[in-house]
Amino acid sequence: MRGGKLASVGNREVVNSQINSGNSTLLFVWEDNNAVTEMIAEKSQPIVHRYKIPVTGGFSAQVRLLIPPGADLSGAIKYPMLVYVYGGPDSYQVTEKFNIDWGTYLVTNKSIIYAAIDGRGSGLMGNDMLFAGYRHLGTVEIIDQINVTRHLQNKLPFIDRARTAIWGWSYGGYATGMTLAMDLKGVFKCGMSVAPVTDWALYDSIYTERFMGLPTVADNLQGYEQGQLLNKVDNIKNKMYYLIHGTLDDNVHYQQSLMLAKVLEQKDILFRQQTYTDEDHGIAQSRAHLYHSLENFLDECFQTLS
Repeated sequence: MRGGKLASVGNREVVNSQINSGNSTLLFVWEDNNAVTEMIAEKSQPIVHRYKIPVTGGFSAQVRLLIPPGADLSGAIKYPMLVYVYGGPDSYQVTEKFNIDWGTYLVTNKSIIYAAIDGRGSGLMGNDMLFAGYRHLGTVEIIDQINVTRHLQNKLPFIDRARTAIWGWSYGGYATGMTLAMDLKGVFKCGMSVAPVTDWALYDSIYTERFMGLPTVADNLQGYEQGQLLNKVDNIKNKMYYLIHGTLDDNVHYQQSLMLAKVLEQKDILFRQQTYTDEDHGIAQSRAHLYHSLENFLDECFQTLS
């Protein structure tokens, strides 16, 4: 076949893949996803809202909100919001990809707005935005999570600014801790970090040095110190914080969370800590316990009943 092209079409993010000819004539359907469509037809699905929010440098952050079905958007009812962050270089969360996960559950069963924000440093939006945080991890991507969330709180009357939280895993766990530490305006009430990096000098060099250079005076020691969560924890005292890690994590070593816990304890900052014995970075064997624990903490943060 010459001149053929693969197209994805669909509604409400459930897509089918089809092969078209060069003049867009349908040749055959590669995958119709009818089974998925039928499976979710009788299920509650979030309302999806997308926004572009201006951020520093002339860029725009991409935002996706999953809103509870049947939600009153007039502002008469305020809904709590949980921001999911990853935030690592060239990562992105806001796509057209169909997905059902813990966030979907929170939206449809707990009436929580679930947000994702792709700010500076994210992929798919050009090299200038991608390299905005080069050699400065823990800066622009964190600032954008805070400022964009505050913008949403100010502009959307149905968001409860008193019940806004953030959570993430791996780089997202780091970004969560940094966000709470750098949030001086009280945008977030609480945060949950799973397997976070806390000191880039202790993460694997093939990743870290690609984005940060070397932790030397001659190269980028200042960038490493600026991006170290251990140096910025004082403001976490004003937040509810949950720190989670597996002891067998061979990606982000358990040492990273222990160092953070030690600093928090020495500064008399109250927090909750969960250790998963013999679990690696994915905490796969205790996943149900993990999500039930996160939900329990979130209920306390939002002061709702389970």
